[in-house]
Amino acid sequence: DTVLSDFPDMRFRLSSIHPNEVKKPLLDLFNKHSNMCPYLHISLQSASDGVLTRMRRPYDVQSAGQAIDDAATISPHFGIGADVIVGFPGETDVEFEETRSFIKRSPLSYLHVFRFSPRPGTPAAEMKPVHTETVTERSRLLRALSRAKRHDFETRLIDTWLEAIVETDVPLPGRRQATTGNYATVQVPDDWAPGTLVRVKPAGFINGMLFADEVTVSASP
Repeated sequence: DTVLSDFPDMRFRLSSIHPNEVKKPLLDLFNKHSNMCPYLHISLQSASDGVLTRMRRPYDVQSAGQAIDDAATISPHFGIGADVIVGFPGETDVEFEETRSFIKRSPLSYLHVFRFSPRPGTPAAEMKPVHTETVTERSRLLRALSRAKRHDFETRLIDTWLEAIVETDVPLPGRRQATTGNYATVQVPDDWAPGTLVRVKPAGFINGMLFADEVTVSASP
């Protein structure tokens, strides 16, 4: 709270926090401070209690789901990403489906999907690995689900004014990419210089990418 108040001209984005850190005092900051980007990236890893237990994670599926649901109540346009590990040793088909089903019904807006990679000297390194082809297929399924979740989220942003930073990427002729506070990417006219803080109003999709022609300079510093 103090840092946000002392640096009102600085924008803050929270990333890689555990679900058990998503509590009311933290969520209240988003409503209190406009320089808190409307976004959280949560280190979920799995939505199977069996896998979470083997990972020795300090939370369970119910508490993780509650944390994500609580964050989503801040705003219908609040962005929520999650890290998910595929192929943790011993992960069964049933446990993977628990994770996929949880993500499907959750308000998550996208995923970072990682394949399990053993670290020498850890208990997991001594466990029986999941077959490589199985891990590959599970990764494909979750990445496809992530694309669908992102598209659904970005569709809800159409006709809504959002703050964004113009980036250097030029994904389409005559366009630059801008990243919104809730971590969506919007293609804007390339007459806006990289690093400019703008307000954008997405109008739809071009080649599967969200775009905006209505762009103004943000009133924020």
